[in-house]
Amino acid sequence: QVKSLFVSAFTVSPVSVCAEMIYYDSHRWWTLMKLKGSVFPKAFKMAMFWAIVSFVLKTLELYEYIPPLEEIGVIQNSAVYSGFTFSLGFILVFRTSQSYNRFWVSATSVNTMRSQWFEAASSLTTFVTFGNSPKKEQEQFAHLVVRLFSMLHSSALEVIASMEDENFKIIDGSAFSRADLEYLRSKEGSQRTMVVYQWIQTAVVHGMKSGLLTIPPPILTRVFQQMEKGMIEFNLVLQIMNIPFPFPYAQVMLILIYIYYALTPLVMCLWTSHGAYAAIFTFISILCINTVNFIATELENPFGDDINDLPVHTFHDEYNHDLVSLLEPELTRFPTLMQRAEMNPVRLMENLHAGKFESLAELLTSGSPTHQMDQEEKKCTDGNGIVLQMEDPHHGQLMNPPAPPKSEAPAPTPAAVPAAAPAAAPAAAESSSRWQEQFLEKQQETIQQFLHAMNRVVEQLDARLERRIESKMDERQASYAAPAGPGAASQPADVRWPSQPAMQSRLPPQTAQQLDGSTGPRILPPCLGQCR
Repeated sequence: QVKSLFVSAFTVSPVSVCAEMIYYDSHRWWTLMKLKGSVFPKAFKMAMFWAIVSFVLKTLELYEYIPPLEEIGVIQNSAVYSGFTFSLGFILVFRTSQSYNRFWVSATSVNTMRSQWFEAASSLTTFVTFGNSPKKEQEQFAHLVVRLFSMLHSSALEVIASMEDENFKIIDGSAFSRADLEYLRSKEGSQRTMVVYQWIQTAVVHGMKSGLLTIPPPILTRVFQQMEKGMIEFNLVLQIMNIPFPFPYAQVMLILIYIYYALTPLVMCLWTSHGAYAAIFTFISILCINTVNFIATELENPFGDDINDLPVHTFHDEYNHDLVSLLEPELTRFPTLMQRAEMNPVRLMENLHAGKFESLAELLTSGSPTHQMDQEEKKCTDGNGIVLQMEDPHHGQLMNPPAPPKSEAPAPTPAAVPAAAPAAAPAAAESSSRWQEQFLEKQQETIQQFLHAMNRVVEQLDARLERRIESKMDERQASYAAPAGPGAASQPADVRWPSQPAMQSRLPPQTAQQLDGSTGPRILPPCLGQCR
């Protein structure tokens, strides 16, 4: 079923193939020499027409079919024309910058919308796998989430796109009931997107109530936040598409451009002495103005059918493909480390600086050293990274993994190896020997770490014992001290405190010299001394 969903989700329509982005390399100029997506052909036609007009006008003037333009006095000072062209250029540059801003904001927002909604779908399909509900209900919820998010993205693109083909495919849309589709059909425009958005929220809340989603609420809240961010980006794109470039600005710019078309041939005829020169300069001047104007026109609406518009069909097809990938059973588990994994951070840092690590492309290559180690380790493990037995480099047979070397047991000599046993291949022997050395090193490191941990435990116990002894000493000292003040008369008759001379007579001389008559002795009783 997942494979069939892959096929239906990644079936690209002919329109989406034609609307692909035009890629180029700015360091290779020949990649820019293409007519597809270029504004030069359209600007060339307009500039060529006015260049011919300028050539004809100058030729008629030279052959005296018309009076000289200097005598007519059309333009006596070039400052007027220079000021006009400056104003027109400023207006064109401003519109081009605004059009580029609309294009870039639209591209950023539509991709952010897609990524946020995909993250929400990915989180939901992951959270449901750790619930307490039956496996069947978990699969149904995951499939429902994938289809609803595909419908959400499709309805959003249908609203913001202004294309001839606005049919964005939905993953297995026929799985929904006819009543739900009829209700969605009754809505128009952005209301359909809002309905699907509300359906997803209702499904999530129902999953929390029914026990499908047992993830803690603070973590599940991230799903609603991601959906909200995607909806904000959708409304931002919708705002750009619904609010066009200001009409007065576009109208004034269009009128000024046509005035420029009419004035440029006359000015070039005044400033040149030959028809060819007038045609060339007219062509270049009008070509520059037209290219800037057409660039602004191309970028103003990034969701249309123009060649330079965004490939929204391709975006949606890739989005569906990623959604179906979430249903693969391999994504419900996480990778595990093999036995050869280096657990010492110091050695990891040394290997990192030494450049011993491989790139992802090298790791995925079948001929990489890591792939060869995997093939060797498969013979010695049970598939979960637990070592069962390894190959003996001396006679090519399987043996148990070597134990840490003991001082009383000498290592076997080559003479103890049976002479009749066949020798292994040099490459296999070297690889097995290297693997055996690594195994021994890891065993020794494990033992050292264990001993270090035991030393820390002993130190902690010793410190705890010292604190306990000191507390006992304080208690014994308090019991030896005689009570003073009115409380002494309230002591029972059978409780007698030893006097200071009596205590000092029973102590060694060097200890008796340390006694303080006011606070009593601070000594270590014999029993506690023996305990220490």
